[in-house]
Amino acid sequence: MREITSENFTAVQIKQIRKYLKLRIMEDNVTFRGHEQEWNHVYDLMKRSVLQGESHSALLIGPRGSGKTTLVNSVLNHLSKEADITSDAIIVKLNGHMHHDDKVALKSITAQMQLENAVGDRVFGTFAENLAFLLSCLQSGVDRRCKSMLFLLEEFDMFCHSARTQTLLYNLFDITHSRQAPMCVLGITNRLDVMEMLEKRVKSRFSHRHIFIFSDEKTRPHDVFADLLVELLTVPVTKKKGRARKKSNDEPTNTDTGISIPTEVLQRCKVDAQQFAALEPNFVEDWNAHIRALRADEKVLDSLEKLCYYTINEQIFKDILVVGGPPPPTKLTNTELAANAHFSKSKNTEHDCFLP
Repeated sequence: MREITSENFTAVQIKQIRKYLKLRIMEDNVTFRGHEQEWNHVYDLMKRSVLQGESHSALLIGPRGSGKTTLVNSVLNHLSKEADITSDAIIVKLNGHMHHDDKVALKSITAQMQLENAVGDRVFGTFAENLAFLLSCLQSGVDRRCKSMLFLLEEFDMFCHSARTQTLLYNLFDITHSRQAPMCVLGITNRLDVMEMLEKRVKSRFSHRHIFIFSDEKTRPHDVFADLLVELLTVPVTKKKGRARKKSNDEPTNTDTGISIPTEVLQRCKVDAQQFAALEPNFVEDWNAHIRALRADEKVLDSLEKLCYYTINEQIFKDILVVGGPPPPTKLTNTELAANAHFSKSKNTEHDCFLP
């Protein structure tokens, strides 16, 4: 690695890299790793519902932090590149903690379908009548076809705690069972015994399709975190090609003129890529080489192994990388300064965080 003599230059480069990596880590909720078979299963169900107008239902089961929601986000992101989901389908997201009451759930469904004006002051006798009216409002064309709908039920087990709230599940599963409209209902839960919580009438309408997400027992969690550490903290760049002229003739040749950072995350965050134009290619290469060297650092590996004793949640690991560093300098009282000085002496902060 080459040595950087200018402290100001180094500080500017590190600041730019930290800014980009934080955006990349915090805003990336669609990158799903592993479980290809399960991913393909969910993708196939949603694709057939959106593109072919089929109806399906399934349960996505796995422990907290296993990547269930990320899997769904990844599938939706992939589908959006193959079809116009905004115009061809309607995505309705419900959470068992917030929408456990039928009235609250219906209000949220109506809002996400953008049918508040159509409902107006109408009064319906049952949940089924209200839902049937919403479906009729979505029908269009001569053949009265309805848009495909994707219902994503987070914390699915919370919808099963009382007989009253299972009216929502029964009506949704009944639509998929009778194929009244193209709909895919995907329940997401961490309860393995969730089927025992369902009423008989709900079970009779459910497809009993279960998709399990469990960690691979053959892979050690701290090895996974070590690879993830390198992946998240390296700056993915490609060298930009410039055009120069030879002295002997006028034929142009390609020369490396700088680096180009992938703009997908920046576009999602609505951040101008020109903010990172000051990044120097050699410095970025040195940064990436230093991060890759951490993969073999015994202290880093020991810290990751201890972290895995407490959690193997990838999102928590990302939070540690982003917010694990010291806070920005502020004006502190003499008492606070003395306390911080005493705390810093009693704590080894060399490897407390990887992205200060």
